[in-house]
Amino acid sequence: MAFGTLAVPPGPTLSSRMFMLLSVSSFTSCLSDPGCLVFQLLGGLSVAMVLFLIASGLTLIFGVLGIVNFAHGSMYMMGAFSSYWIVSQFADTWGSFWIALVLAPLLVALIGGAIEVVLLRRIYGRPQFHQFLLTFGLILIIADVMRMSFGGEFKSIGRPELLSGSVSVLGRPFPEYNIFLIAVALGVAVGMWLMLQRSRLGRTIRAAASDREMTSALG
Repeated sequence: MAFGTLAVPPGPTLSSRMFMLLSVSSFTSCLSDPGCLVFQLLGGLSVAMVLFLIASGLTLIFGVLGIVNFAHGSMYMMGAFSSYWIVSQFADTWGSFWIALVLAPLLVALIGGAIEVVLLRRIYGRPQFHQFLLTFGLILIIADVMRMSFGGEFKSIGRPELLSGSVSVLGRPFPEYNIFLIAVALGVAVGMWLMLQRSRLGRTIRAAASDREMTSALG
């Protein structure tokens, strides 16, 4: 329904109301159960840490290069498919998950470096609209290349045996893999802080983020 130019959205449907009621009810019951509350907090923390791992690279790219990289998520997708391909190549090898964990980031880093040298350097200092067009074009290219290479079906990688179990958190089983994600993200966060605050490279990065021209003049 609309009044003049103001459109009034329809109210929530019955199913959405039921979902909200169930969510509020489960949250209320969880507050009275410390085990449930800690379990939900850890689950949310593990998801947040995955988002942090993705966003940390995007933050560095935007802060240092000044590039609004819309293709950052596509690079993450490329890393996921690269991991799947590496695991499939080493399917009969113990530790294929760990091999992919090392090789896939290196492969994506090489591709990202090539993209920076060949494409992104040409638009430094240009309006952000040019950055949007270039990186959005990369999204389309990467998506089509991944679709042609791996198809449109859902792909997944099994958890390694070392992280296939669970630990008891106040009487509730919590996956060891999620604990591994939290630990890795915390390690990356601490490593990034030490690199940015305590190393010469970090000082250079912070200087470039503050004043690119002066940093370039100083070499």
